[in-house]
Amino acid sequence: FEHEKLLYYYPEGVDDTTTTRAIGLSEGLVRFTSTFSQDKPCETVNFKNKKCAFYEPEPGLWMVFVAGIFPNTPVVDAAVMHCIVRRCYAAYALFNGTFQSCLDQDGRETLRRKLAIFIPQFLSTYKLKQTPFFNAMEGISFFPCDKNVFLQIQCLVNLVEKSFGEIKETFVMNRDLLMWSGLEQRDTRTLYNYLCIATDKYAEEESGTSKPYLPSVPVTGAISSASRHELQYVNLLRAMQKRSGLVRIPPRKKDQDDKTRTLDENLAAVSNMYIGENSSQKRRVAIYSGRRGVSCVFLMDPEADTEYYVLNDFVKSHLSGIAPHINTRIVQTGDIFDGKLDYYCLYYNDMNNAAKGMWSTASNSGDFTFPTHATHAVMRMHNDFGKRDERPSEIVMRTSEGRWLVGRKSEQRELYVLFEDKDTINSIIDVHEFLQRLNTGYFGNLFLD
Repeated sequence: FEHEKLLYYYPEGVDDTTTTRAIGLSEGLVRFTSTFSQDKPCETVNFKNKKCAFYEPEPGLWMVFVAGIFPNTPVVDAAVMHCIVRRCYAAYALFNGTFQSCLDQDGRETLRRKLAIFIPQFLSTYKLKQTPFFNAMEGISFFPCDKNVFLQIQCLVNLVEKSFGEIKETFVMNRDLLMWSGLEQRDTRTLYNYLCIATDKYAEEESGTSKPYLPSVPVTGAISSASRHELQYVNLLRAMQKRSGLVRIPPRKKDQDDKTRTLDENLAAVSNMYIGENSSQKRRVAIYSGRRGVSCVFLMDPEADTEYYVLNDFVKSHLSGIAPHINTRIVQTGDIFDGKLDYYCLYYNDMNNAAKGMWSTASNSGDFTFPTHATHAVMRMHNDFGKRDERPSEIVMRTSEGRWLVGRKSEQRELYVLFEDKDTINSIIDVHEFLQRLNTGYFGNLFLD
């Protein structure tokens, strides 16, 4: 039967007739389009009132993401839809392993239960309407290290891995900036995206614009009976808000009984993760969250014993000496226009997925908002650059509101700048003048005329 092919459908509670129709339509579209391109299956289909994105993460197993199209509402870009469905699978595989491994070891019903637990958790952390266009590129923001800071971080990583032989890989972030990763690029990107959720939420809580992280996860029969391990995706995010040494699940309570708790209750590996090709390598994970924004993720041999109190004290003593240098480095980063020009800038390097977003507003009217129509224009520029050769190219356009938007590409690097100030930037000569200052000040003349 068609409905037996279904592993999970969101939202829950939909009748079998609807899900069966969705399965038949999806399967028919994939089979029909495969007759025209067997190597590259169907990716996106547009209907009058909805848009479908198809993704085959494993042979014979498909994920379909559907977004509605409503009047007077911006249409979600296909690249963003594919980004969301790819991230969903990557996050699932990071915490649970592949779909096929679960089918082989535990059976179809176990996989269905895991998906019913995980997908609502993932969607509760993802804000579709607030997804910036550069999320579709799946870029990583790197910390601007000088050689001294970089060598100190490298020394810390080497000391930890040498002193604790069970630690196989280390991952270091400062707020939402990546400082060090011993993982492959795919696993680095997945873990980075996950940790950025906790970082962003923590920043909102510090500024008083958000309540403590309590994602809304529907309480189904599968979830209500789930173990702590199967809810680790959101439990770990909650626990990371404490920012006080090695993360604890549940977070440590400040009470008098704390000293009587056992080692496992106080400090222990908070999660299992699966990395490497086909998510085949299992790791125990311990996360150290520093009060100054530095987070260290230690991936360990799942069979080895670890003295977590010793690890906690070791990292704390060595990290305390590096943190001031890191914060000084952040303070040194400034705006070359001294806040006199409103602009938004995005840099992206396809070689290492490096992405950097910068913005500056001369007024105090609020946060800079990247216009939706300009977002779609940048995505079209990005797609157009992908069709060109490696020679430097440039696209300049003026929006209906009078803003100038520039896209430049040099080799595998791309630069997009939206000038918000219509009075200061009122001609293409002004555009090139300020763009040259931006290029010289931030990018070392990477994007030459």
